[in-house]
Amino acid sequence: MPSLLRQVKVRRLGSVRLATACPKCQRERMPGEDACARCGLLVARWEGFAVEEPTHPALEEPWKKLEASWSDDAAHSAFLELAATVEGLDVAAAKYRRRKLAAPEDEKAERGLQRAVSMAQTLYVAKAKAERPPRAPIILKIVGTMFAGLILLAAIYVVIVTFAQRPNNEDARTRIPSSPPPSAPMTSPHHQTSSAPPPASSAPKR
Repeated sequence: MPSLLRQVKVRRLGSVRLATACPKCQRERMPGEDACARCGLLVARWEGFAVEEPTHPALEEPWKKLEASWSDDAAHSAFLELAATVEGLDVAAAKYRRRKLAAPEDEKAERGLQRAVSMAQTLYVAKAKAERPPRAPIILKIVGTMFAGLILLAAIYVVIVTFAQRPNNEDARTRIPSSPPPSAPMTSPHHQTSSAPPPASSAPKR
């Protein structure tokens, strides 16, 4: 059986042989693409790319039995259900892909590959949802948003009040204090002169 590496579909452009399907994921190559848009494998490496097919001990013997009864649809369904049970849908898809590359006209291989990929995607989504942490209730989100809004408003209010009081403080510091009225000079009691007229003499006139 030819190597999987040499089973890549090709097309001829003059004397140049260009691979038209990615050897890693089997996506069709569009004109002008330098790498696979699905898996990112560079086209320059397609020719030397070797695929290591995954294996699963629980699927090797059932796959041989399936190949012996390849035309039985029930056998394909049973094999895929077993692969899903043992978490080996990637192995099942790889086996169907190898069979399809060996016989591109095999509808059973094409259908089995599509079912394996679809089942794997469904299980992956279900597993991701189960492992996703629960979301917080809507009421908690609303309360948290309102609380954050109140904090923001309080901060804005403090800033406004601070800037509003700053000019008043500056005016108070720059205002010139008024000089106190001059005080009357203090005189000693001994030097105090009286403006009252002298008292009249009480002696009799001669």
